[in-house]
Amino acid sequence: MIIDAYVTRPILGGGVLSLWDENYKLEGEEGIQFGQRTWNRKMVGSPFVHGEFPVTQVLANSTLNLVVQVQGASQADLASKIAALVAAFSQFEYEFYIEFDSHEWAWTCWAAD
Repeated sequence: MIIDAYVTRPILGGGVLSLWDENYKLEGEEGIQFGQRTWNRKMVGSPFVHGEFPVTQVLANSTLNLVVQVQGASQADLASKIAALVAAFSQFEYEFYIEFDSHEWAWTCWAAD
């Protein structure tokens, strides 16, 4: 059960856009798909030793796919709320927070595709 989810809007004048209220709903567990962890590695090899060995490795940026249900009282209201959602996720940089089954996650994000 999702308890809270929101995205910050520093570029759009501050405040947060809640994704768990009467206007927006994340689509349960199916609507949140955590991306896989990928490592950026620097490998070194030698003509005298089989294979390669990691010299350094850091986690690459990850992807979080969301499904959001948007509700509006009219077509114009719905269009306005969709525009606010797209604007929030199109910012150059923002933060996304979610609390799910007593676990909290926070991400610093860049403009969504």
